[in-house]
Amino acid sequence: MDPLDVPKNRILDISFNQEQDCFAVSTESGFHIFEANPPQELFSRDLGGGIGATAMLFRSNILALVGGGDHPKYSDNKLILWNNLLSQSIAELTFKSAIKSIKLRKEKLVVVLELRIYIYQMPDLNLVDVIETSANPQGACAITHSGNMIIVCPDKKKGGIKMVNYNNVANAECRAHESGIGAIAISKDGKLCATASDKGTIIRVYATEGLVLLQELRRGTEKAEIQTIAFDEESQWLACTSDRGTIHIFSLADSYNCLLYTSPSPRDRQKSRMPSSACKKKKKKKQ
Repeated sequence: MDPLDVPKNRILDISFNQEQDCFAVSTESGFHIFEANPPQELFSRDLGGGIGATAMLFRSNILALVGGGDHPKYSDNKLILWNNLLSQSIAELTFKSAIKSIKLRKEKLVVVLELRIYIYQMPDLNLVDVIETSANPQGACAITHSGNMIIVCPDKKKGGIKMVNYNNVANAECRAHESGIGAIAISKDGKLCATASDKGTIIRVYATEGLVLLQELRRGTEKAEIQTIAFDEESQWLACTSDRGTIHIFSLADSYNCLLYTSPSPRDRQKSRMPSSACKKKKKKKQ
């Protein structure tokens, strides 16, 4: 099977696992799990209804599922812990509002609603913490996948973000944007985090400890919904996707914040293009 051809289904969501060596494709009838490199399908499940989100726990048999699509398998306020080896649900959590996103690490499950974030201990699902946020319709939230448990999420104030380190009991807050938070990412080592507002024009990169602003990256001047932000493994590059059908890739390491800009528009189908306005040399600070 061509890994990019999911038959008879509308794709509802695509997400990588924690190591980014596998990814899950949620569809109108179930889910498919793929190896990332080389791309090949590992297994799939036809559940007879739509799955709006599938979160993998590394390469284990445990998945977190939420219903979605035109004919959802489960309601959008119910989380299903799925054991793929047994091909059955092993636990359920039901909330008062729709689930916006799910984050997993070996010992924690994070469920993001529009106004609250619930953190559970795995595997017994005891509630560990509840974080109140400002309106968060995109489910913006990021966690570290190993080492110290760090979460970066919207604060209760519009445009604000907060960082909670559960191992060191260290918290920080800052005003990241004037408008609401649209997307958040955290680097693999947990040292950097990035945010985009719901306007989608500026991405800001922070040192996670203390939320110290390090860089501002301009995606564009027109409003866009940032769907994903991601660091590479060594935090040298940062990529974002938007509802404009574009991918921007920023260099974080060089003195030039150059971005690679790709677009599916007719004039760009043959090659990627890099607008001259997208590559600006940083001004040297006065000594």
